Amino acid sequence: MNKKAHLINVQPIRTKEQLHYMPIMLRKVNTSK
Repeated sequence: MNKKAHLINVQPIRTKEQLHYMPIMLRKVNTSK
């Protein structure tokens, strides 16, 4: 959780990449469960 917030703060320019990767990570979490 902290790492995600840190990456978002460090790379505020890559908002599109974040929007693209965040749902993928959420899917991975859902499939892990």
